[in-house]
Amino acid sequence: MCVTAGRACIVGNLWGDKASAEGGRIYLRCMIQRLCLVLMVLGMGTLSYAQTSDNVEDAAAFLKEMERKASDVGSGEAKWIRRDFSYAFEEDAVGEERRQEFIRMVRFLETNRIKFSTGILGYFRGARVVLEHQDWKTWEDWHAQLAHFQSRPKERKACESYLSLSEKLFQEGMLFSSSAATWLVRQGDLVLRLDASGKPVIECKGGTLVC
Repeated sequence: MCVTAGRACIVGNLWGDKASAEGGRIYLRCMIQRLCLVLMVLGMGTLSYAQTSDNVEDAAAFLKEMERKASDVGSGEAKWIRRDFSYAFEEDAVGEERRQEFIRMVRFLETNRIKFSTGILGYFRGARVVLEHQDWKTWEDWHAQLAHFQSRPKERKACESYLSLSEKLFQEGMLFSSSAATWLVRQGDLVLRLDASGKPVIECKGGTLVC
């Protein structure tokens, strides 16, 4: 509509009886400049949309790819992706935006050379728990923490350790586990947040810390 109106305005002034030739030329130049600006903005918007669309992956194809990669770890892991995880991931309540957010995170982990057998599968297992409960507040808080690792790819080991523990964190309140000790929170609420420096923090409210 802007382009059409601009053209009509140009034609009207060029053919008007009262406009001088010089004035017409100046006006024409101004309108052409405005028209070029409008087309440039429209072009940028189209390019931006195309770039966004290019980043959208097909969820079904993604799951098939992950199932194949999981089969390199073990047949049980591949079956778990195909049945347990896919069922939770494809629920209507999850929505395409969260599915794409999850896929983008997996692509980052792959690019950052996080081990599939520990960190990436750990992310899958933690995500399934949150998706099954449809706990979107925890989903948002968790991914705000994971964004810390996206902005600091050198913290690869810390990211991998956190993701490998995520399923038990959400299921059992497990905060830490090693051959020497295990820390759990019983009957309390876990709050996932970032501290003043932007580092992930797990806050325990109203529970009992068990070692």
